[in-house]
Amino acid sequence: MSFLTFKFSIKSMKLLICFIGVSSLLLLVFCLYTTLNTSEKAVPPLIPGPDQNVISYELLRSQNAALVPEKYNEHEVKSRIIRDKIKRLAGGRNTDLSTPARRNRTIALNRNIQIFYYAPVAWYKPHPTVPTDRVVSRITENGSAVSFRPNDEQTINVAFYPKRKLYNTTETIIREHFNDIQNCGIGVVILVWHPTFHEGLLRAIFKTAAIHNLKIAIEILEYPERTIESIRNNVKYFIDLFGKDQDSSTLSYFKVLSKQRDLPIFYIRKAYQIVDAEWMRLLSRNGILTIRGTSYDAIVLAHISTKEHKSIVRRGGFDGFYTYLPSNGANYVSTWKNWSQLKKFADSYHLMFVPTIGPGYYDR
Repeated sequence: MSFLTFKFSIKSMKLLICFIGVSSLLLLVFCLYTTLNTSEKAVPPLIPGPDQNVISYELLRSQNAALVPEKYNEHEVKSRIIRDKIKRLAGGRNTDLSTPARRNRTIALNRNIQIFYYAPVAWYKPHPTVPTDRVVSRITENGSAVSFRPNDEQTINVAFYPKRKLYNTTETIIREHFNDIQNCGIGVVILVWHPTFHEGLLRAIFKTAAIHNLKIAIEILEYPERTIESIRNNVKYFIDLFGKDQDSSTLSYFKVLSKQRDLPIFYIRKAYQIVDAEWMRLLSRNGILTIRGTSYDAIVLAHISTKEHKSIVRRGGFDGFYTYLPSNGANYVSTWKNWSQLKKFADSYHLMFVPTIGPGYYDR
Protein backbone atom coordinates (compact mmCIF):
# COMPACT_ATOMS: atom_id res chain seq x y z
CA MET A 1 0.00 0.00 0.00
CA SER A 2 2.76 2.33 0.87
CA PHE A 3 4.53 1.56 -2.42
CA LEU A 4 1.41 2.55 -4.46
CA THR A 5 1.14 5.78 -2.50
CA PHE A 6 4.77 6.62 -3.28
CA LYS A 7 4.24 6.01 -7.03
CA PHE A 8 1.17 8.27 -6.98
CA SER A 9 3.10 11.05 -5.31
CA ILE A 10 5.87 10.98 -7.95
CA LYS A 11 3.29 11.09 -10.72
CA SER A 12 1.56 14.09 -9.13
CA MET A 13 4.86 15.94 -8.80
CA LYS A 14 5.65 15.39 -12.49
CA LEU A 15 2.24 16.77 -13.46
CA LEU A 16 2.81 19.86 -11.28
CA ILE A 17 6.18 20.57 -12.90
CA CYS A 18 4.69 20.28 -16.39
CA PHE A 19 1.90 22.66 -15.43
CA ILE A 20 4.35 25.29 -14.14
CA GLY A 21 6.46 25.04 -17.31
CA VAL A 22 3.48 25.48 -19.62
CA SER A 23 2.22 28.44 -17.59
CA SER A 24 5.60 30.18 -17.81
CA LEU A 25 5.77 29.67 -21.54
CA LEU A 26 2.28 31.16 -22.03
CA LEU A 27 3.23 34.20 -19.85
CA LEU A 28 6.37 34.82 -21.93
CA VAL A 29 4.37 34.64 -25.19
CA PHE A 30 1.83 37.14 -23.79
CA CYS A 31 4.56 39.60 -22.80
CA LEU A 32 6.16 39.47 -26.23
CA TYR A 33 2.81 40.01 -27.94
CA THR A 34 1.99 43.03 -25.74
CA THR A 35 5.39 44.63 -26.38
CA LEU A 36 5.24 44.24 -30.14
CA ASN A 37 1.73 45.69 -30.41
CA THR A 38 2.24 48.74 -28.15
CA SER A 39 3.02 52.07 -29.92
CA GLU A 40 6.25 53.83 -28.82
CA LYS A 41 6.03 57.05 -26.82
CA ALA A 42 8.30 59.95 -27.79
CA VAL A 43 10.95 60.45 -25.10
CA PRO A 44 11.79 64.13 -24.55
CA PRO A 45 15.49 64.97 -24.87
CA LEU A 46 17.51 65.56 -21.70
CA ILE A 47 18.75 68.92 -23.00
CA PRO A 48 15.92 71.24 -24.10
CA GLY A 49 15.92 72.49 -27.66
CA PRO A 50 15.99 76.17 -28.55
CA ASP A 51 12.20 76.40 -28.88
CA GLN A 52 11.36 74.63 -25.61
CA ASN A 53 10.15 76.33 -22.47
CA VAL A 54 11.76 75.33 -19.19
CA ILE A 55 11.28 76.38 -15.61
CA SER A 56 13.95 77.33 -13.10
CA TYR A 57 12.88 75.25 -10.13
CA GLU A 58 15.69 76.71 -8.05
CA LEU A 59 14.25 80.13 -8.78
CA LEU A 60 10.80 78.90 -7.80
CA ARG A 61 12.07 77.61 -4.45
CA SER A 62 13.96 80.80 -3.71
CA GLN A 63 11.10 83.16 -4.59
CA ASN A 64 8.21 80.90 -3.57
CA ALA A 65 6.30 82.09 -6.62
CA ALA A 66 4.11 80.52 -9.27
CA LEU A 67 5.66 78.64 -12.15
CA VAL A 68 6.60 81.08 -14.88
CA PRO A 69 7.97 79.45 -18.03
CA GLU A 70 10.89 81.18 -19.68
CA LYS A 71 12.66 80.74 -22.97
CA TYR A 72 15.64 78.50 -22.42
CA ASN A 73 18.97 80.29 -22.14
CA GLU A 74 21.51 78.22 -20.27
CA HIS A 75 23.80 81.12 -19.34
CA GLU A 76 20.90 83.29 -18.13
CA VAL A 77 19.35 80.50 -16.07
CA LYS A 78 22.66 79.67 -14.37
CA SER A 79 23.36 83.33 -13.69
CA ARG A 80 19.91 83.79 -12.14
CA ILE A 81 20.33 80.74 -9.91
CA ILE A 82 23.69 82.01 -8.70
CA ARG A 83 22.29 85.49 -8.00
CA ASP A 84 19.41 84.02 -6.01
CA LYS A 85 21.76 81.90 -3.95
CA ILE A 86 23.92 84.91 -3.19
CA LYS A 87 20.84 86.86 -2.13
CA ARG A 88 19.86 84.09 0.28
CA LEU A 89 23.36 83.90 1.72
CA ALA A 90 23.39 87.69 2.11
CA GLY A 91 20.31 87.44 4.27
CA GLY A 92 17.88 88.86 1.75
CA ARG A 93 19.69 92.18 1.40
CA ASN A 94 18.81 94.07 -1.78
CA THR A 95 22.06 93.89 -3.70
CA ASP A 96 22.25 94.72 -7.39
CA LEU A 97 24.30 91.94 -8.93
CA SER A 98 23.59 92.78 -12.55
CA THR A 99 26.88 94.73 -12.78
CA PRO A 100 29.87 93.25 -10.94
CA ALA A 101 31.57 95.65 -8.55
CA ARG A 102 35.01 96.81 -9.53
CA ARG A 103 37.81 95.47 -7.37
CA ASN A 104 41.34 96.68 -7.01
CA ARG A 105 43.79 93.99 -8.02
CA THR A 106 46.65 95.73 -6.24
CA ILE A 107 47.60 94.18 -2.91
CA ALA A 108 48.91 96.50 -0.20
CA LEU A 109 52.63 96.99 -0.82
CA ASN A 110 55.00 95.36 1.65
CA ARG A 111 58.41 97.05 1.86
CA ASN A 112 59.86 93.99 3.61
CA ILE A 113 59.35 91.90 0.47
CA GLN A 114 61.93 92.79 -2.15
CA ILE A 115 62.63 91.40 -5.60
CA PHE A 116 65.81 91.30 -7.68
CA TYR A 117 65.51 93.08 -11.02
CA TYR A 118 67.88 92.67 -13.97
CA ALA A 119 68.03 95.20 -16.81
CA PRO A 120 68.97 94.63 -19.52
CA VAL A 121 68.56 90.87 -19.45
CA ALA A 122 71.41 88.64 -20.63
CA TRP A 123 69.27 86.26 -22.68
CA TYR A 124 72.18 84.20 -23.95
CA LYS A 125 74.98 82.43 -22.18
CA PRO A 126 78.42 84.06 -22.53
CA HIS A 127 80.21 83.23 -25.79
CA PRO A 128 82.48 80.21 -25.38
CA THR A 129 86.19 80.91 -25.44
CA VAL A 130 87.02 77.31 -26.36
CA PRO A 131 85.19 75.07 -28.85
CA THR A 132 82.32 72.98 -27.49
CA ASP A 133 82.11 69.26 -28.33
CA ARG A 134 79.52 70.04 -30.99
CA VAL A 135 81.79 72.60 -32.68
CA VAL A 136 84.78 70.26 -32.48
CA SER A 137 82.83 67.49 -34.22
CA ARG A 138 81.73 69.94 -36.95
CA ILE A 139 85.33 71.06 -37.51
CA THR A 140 86.46 67.42 -37.67
CA GLU A 141 83.79 66.54 -40.23
CA ASN A 142 84.60 69.47 -42.52
CA GLY A 143 88.36 69.41 -42.19
CA SER A 144 90.42 72.54 -41.73
CA ALA A 145 88.03 74.64 -43.85
CA VAL A 146 85.94 75.43 -40.73
CA SER A 147 87.61 77.36 -37.93
CA PHE A 148 86.28 78.06 -34.45
CA ARG A 149 84.87 81.51 -33.72
CA PRO A 150 83.88 82.46 -30.14
CA ASN A 151 80.42 83.58 -31.34
CA ASP A 152 79.72 80.42 -33.35
CA GLU A 153 76.97 79.28 -30.99
CA GLN A 154 74.50 81.23 -28.92
CA THR A 155 72.68 79.27 -26.25
CA ILE A 156 69.61 80.81 -24.64
CA ASN A 157 70.13 81.22 -20.91
CA VAL A 158 66.56 80.67 -19.65
CA ALA A 159 64.73 77.50 -18.65
CA PHE A 160 61.30 78.78 -19.76
CA TYR A 161 60.72 80.97 -22.79
CA PRO A 162 59.53 84.40 -21.56
CA LYS A 163 55.94 85.49 -22.17
CA ARG A 164 57.16 88.83 -23.53
CA LYS A 165 59.71 87.05 -25.75
CA LEU A 166 63.39 88.04 -25.79
CA TYR A 167 62.65 91.71 -25.19
CA ASN A 168 64.94 94.70 -24.95
CA THR A 169 64.48 96.65 -21.72
CA THR A 170 62.45 99.70 -22.76
CA GLU A 171 60.31 102.04 -20.67
CA THR A 172 57.23 100.16 -21.83
CA ILE A 173 58.65 96.85 -20.62
CA ILE A 174 59.71 98.43 -17.31
CA ARG A 175 56.17 99.75 -16.78
CA GLU A 176 54.72 96.30 -17.44
CA HIS A 177 57.19 94.67 -15.05
CA PHE A 178 56.61 97.20 -12.28
CA ASN A 179 52.85 96.92 -12.68
CA ASP A 180 53.17 93.13 -12.19
CA ILE A 181 55.44 93.65 -9.18
CA GLN A 182 53.02 96.15 -7.65
CA ASN A 183 50.07 93.79 -8.15
CA CYS A 184 51.97 91.08 -6.24
CA GLY A 185 52.28 93.38 -3.22
CA ILE A 186 56.07 93.66 -3.48
CA GLY A 187 57.22 97.05 -2.27
CA VAL A 188 60.93 97.21 -3.12
CA VAL A 189 62.86 96.42 -6.31
CA ILE A 190 66.51 95.42 -5.85
CA LEU A 191 68.20 96.74 -8.97
CA VAL A 192 71.18 94.58 -9.95
CA TRP A 193 73.80 97.16 -10.89
CA HIS A 194 77.39 97.47 -12.13
CA PRO A 195 79.40 100.54 -13.24
CA THR A 196 78.70 99.95 -16.96
CA PHE A 197 74.95 100.37 -16.37
CA HIS A 198 73.50 102.95 -18.79
CA GLU A 199 72.47 106.08 -16.88
CA GLY A 200 69.50 106.74 -19.17
CA LEU A 201 68.08 103.31 -18.36
CA LEU A 202 68.84 103.87 -14.68
CA ARG A 203 66.85 107.12 -14.62
CA ALA A 204 63.96 105.45 -16.49
CA ILE A 205 63.82 102.71 -13.84
CA PHE A 206 63.77 105.19 -10.96
CA LYS A 207 61.15 107.33 -12.71
CA THR A 208 58.87 104.34 -13.36
CA ALA A 209 59.32 103.06 -9.81
CA ALA A 210 58.15 106.40 -8.43
CA ILE A 211 55.01 106.26 -10.61
CA HIS A 212 54.18 102.79 -9.24
CA ASN A 213 54.97 103.75 -5.62
CA LEU A 214 57.89 101.31 -5.55
CA LYS A 215 61.20 101.86 -3.81
CA ILE A 216 64.63 100.93 -5.18
CA ALA A 217 67.46 99.15 -3.36
CA ILE A 218 70.80 98.61 -5.10
CA GLU A 219 72.77 95.40 -5.43
CA ILE A 220 76.37 96.13 -6.44
CA LEU A 221 77.73 93.29 -8.53
CA GLU A 222 81.35 92.17 -8.63
CA TYR A 223 83.31 93.89 -11.37
CA PRO A 224 86.97 94.15 -12.39
CA GLU A 225 89.11 95.99 -9.86
CA ARG A 226 86.28 96.35 -7.37
CA THR A 227 87.76 97.80 -4.18
CA ILE A 228 86.57 99.43 -0.99
CA GLU A 229 87.28 102.82 -2.55
CA SER A 230 85.23 102.06 -5.68
CA ILE A 231 82.32 100.66 -3.62
CA ARG A 232 82.31 103.84 -1.51
CA ASN A 233 82.11 105.85 -4.74
CA ASN A 234 79.22 103.65 -5.91
CA VAL A 235 77.25 104.33 -2.72
CA LYS A 236 78.01 108.06 -2.97
CA TYR A 237 76.88 108.10 -6.60
CA PHE A 238 73.41 106.76 -5.81
CA ILE A 239 72.82 108.90 -2.74
CA ASP A 240 73.95 112.05 -4.54
CA LEU A 241 71.83 111.27 -7.60
CA PHE A 242 68.64 109.86 -6.05
CA GLY A 243 68.72 110.05 -2.27
CA LYS A 244 69.41 113.56 -1.05
CA ASP A 245 65.78 114.26 -0.13
CA GLN A 246 64.60 111.21 1.77
CA ASP A 247 60.92 112.15 1.68
CA SER A 248 60.82 112.33 -2.12
CA SER A 249 63.56 109.80 -2.82
CA THR A 250 62.85 106.58 -4.68
CA LEU A 251 65.73 104.87 -2.87
CA SER A 252 64.49 102.37 -0.31
CA TYR A 253 65.09 103.72 3.21
CA PHE A 254 64.92 101.46 6.26
CA LYS A 255 65.53 101.81 9.96
CA VAL A 256 67.23 99.06 11.98
CA LEU A 257 67.79 98.88 15.71
CA SER A 258 71.47 99.82 15.50
CA LYS A 259 70.74 103.01 13.51
CA GLN A 260 69.28 106.29 14.70
CA ARG A 261 67.68 107.18 11.35
CA ASP A 262 66.30 105.65 8.16
CA LEU A 263 69.05 104.69 5.70
CA PRO A 264 69.14 103.41 2.10
CA ILE A 265 69.90 99.73 1.51
CA PHE A 266 72.80 98.40 -0.53
CA TYR A 267 73.37 94.71 -1.24
CA ILE A 268 76.96 93.64 -2.02
CA ARG A 269 77.22 90.56 -4.27
CA LYS A 270 80.04 88.18 -3.28
CA ALA A 271 81.19 90.41 -0.45
CA TYR A 272 83.53 87.61 0.67
CA GLN A 273 85.84 88.40 -2.26
CA ILE A 274 87.16 91.30 -0.17
CA VAL A 275 88.74 90.54 3.21
CA ASP A 276 87.09 91.76 6.39
CA ALA A 277 89.98 94.11 7.26
CA GLU A 278 89.24 96.07 4.10
CA TRP A 279 85.53 96.20 4.87
CA MET A 280 86.35 97.64 8.29
CA ARG A 281 87.89 100.65 6.59
CA LEU A 282 84.49 101.41 5.07
CA LEU A 283 81.97 100.08 7.58
CA SER A 284 83.50 100.50 11.04
CA ARG A 285 82.91 103.77 12.85
CA ASN A 286 86.63 104.52 13.05
CA GLY A 287 87.56 103.35 9.55
CA ILE A 288 89.65 105.61 7.34
CA LEU A 289 86.99 105.61 4.58
CA THR A 290 84.01 105.10 6.88
CA ILE A 291 80.52 106.04 5.81
CA ARG A 292 79.18 105.61 9.36
CA GLY A 293 77.64 108.75 10.75
CA THR A 294 78.12 110.62 7.47
CA SER A 295 75.60 111.71 4.85
CA TYR A 296 76.51 108.54 2.93
CA ASP A 297 75.72 106.11 5.72
CA ALA A 298 73.68 103.12 4.57
CA ILE A 299 72.43 99.67 5.51
CA VAL A 300 74.97 97.40 3.82
CA LEU A 301 74.16 93.69 3.43
CA ALA A 302 76.73 91.08 2.45
CA HIS A 303 76.09 88.17 0.12
CA ILE A 304 77.59 85.01 1.69
CA SER A 305 77.54 81.38 0.62
CA THR A 306 79.37 79.32 3.28
CA LYS A 307 79.28 78.94 7.04
CA GLU A 308 82.72 80.52 7.34
CA HIS A 309 81.56 83.72 5.63
CA LYS A 310 79.58 84.67 8.73
CA SER A 311 82.76 85.95 10.35
CA ILE A 312 83.28 88.46 7.51
CA VAL A 313 79.82 89.87 8.17
CA ARG A 314 80.47 90.29 11.88
CA ARG A 315 84.05 91.56 11.77
CA GLY A 316 83.66 93.61 8.59
CA GLY A 317 80.96 95.86 10.07
CA PHE A 318 78.05 94.80 7.83
CA ASP A 319 74.47 95.39 8.94
CA GLY A 320 73.40 91.93 7.85
CA PHE A 321 73.65 89.33 5.11
CA TYR A 322 71.55 87.69 2.39
CA THR A 323 71.61 84.30 0.67
CA TYR A 324 70.85 85.32 -2.97
CA LEU A 325 70.60 81.83 -4.53
CA PRO A 326 66.95 80.70 -4.34
CA SER A 327 67.48 76.95 -4.87
CA ASN A 328 67.29 74.89 -1.70
CA GLY A 329 70.63 73.10 -1.22
CA ALA A 330 72.60 75.25 -3.68
CA ASN A 331 75.05 76.04 -0.88
CA TYR A 332 75.13 76.21 2.92
CA VAL A 333 73.25 79.48 3.37
CA SER A 334 70.67 78.64 0.68
CA THR A 335 69.73 75.38 2.41
CA TRP A 336 66.45 75.91 4.24
CA LYS A 337 67.26 73.68 7.21
CA ASN A 338 70.20 75.98 8.07
CA TRP A 339 68.11 79.15 8.17
CA SER A 340 67.14 78.80 11.83
CA GLN A 341 70.83 78.69 12.81
CA LEU A 342 71.63 81.65 10.55
CA LYS A 343 68.75 83.59 12.11
CA LYS A 344 70.04 82.85 15.61
CA PHE A 345 73.52 84.04 14.60
CA ALA A 346 72.06 87.25 13.14
CA ASP A 347 69.95 87.94 16.23
CA SER A 348 72.88 87.38 18.58
CA TYR A 349 74.88 90.14 16.84
CA HIS A 350 71.92 92.41 15.99
CA LEU A 351 72.26 91.72 12.27
CA MET A 352 69.65 91.46 9.52
CA PHE A 353 69.15 88.00 8.01
CA VAL A 354 67.60 88.24 4.53
CA PRO A 355 66.85 84.80 3.02
CA THR A 356 66.10 84.53 -0.70
CA ILE A 357 63.32 82.42 -2.21
CA GLY A 358 62.38 81.96 -5.85
CA PRO A 359 58.77 80.84 -6.55
CA GLY A 360 58.77 79.20 -9.98
CA TYR A 361 62.53 79.59 -10.33
CA TYR A 362 64.30 76.73 -12.09
CA ASP A 363 68.04 76.46 -11.52
CA ARG A 364 69.86 74.54 -14.20
